[in-house]
Amino acid sequence: MKVLLADEYGFCFGVERAVEMVEKALSEGDTVRALGPLIHNDQEMKRLEAEGVRTINAPVQIKRGETAVIRAHGVTPQVENELRESGAKVVDATCPFVTKVQKLASRAAAQNRHVIVVGKIRMPLKLRAKRRRLSCVNRYVRQVRVHSSLSKIKS
Repeated sequence: MKVLLADEYGFCFGVERAVEMVEKALSEGDTVRALGPLIHNDQEMKRLEAEGVRTINAPVQIKRGETAVIRAHGVTPQVENELRESGAKVVDATCPFVTKVQKLASRAAAQNRHVIVVGKIRMPLKLRAKRRRLSCVNRYVRQVRVHSSLSKIKS
């Protein structure tokens, strides 16, 4: 069997950026806590844990002076505010592409336009996009699993 490698492979831009942000904080001697898994890659998360990164599940678990890293999929504005109020140094590793989509969806919802999120219902990226910027406009957000579900959405 012949195995061919693609010219481009590895982490996507947003994941690579998030990992680099964590590595920079570690190199500066910070105590780093990731709010939820930083990325969806168990091997890389184990490597980061070996470097000293610990995953926390809630802002109350961060201590003043520690570095809280917001995962690549983002968090709600409320959670981000809790982190900032905790006295922790906050590093927002949300993928810029995710942030852009969140802002576009928020703007559309603010204009009373419906936003349809297509994808796996439980995928954190989709849910974060819905929750992070749209928490006050959820009545305009509909999430569907597959294209065939679009006909079931009521306007």
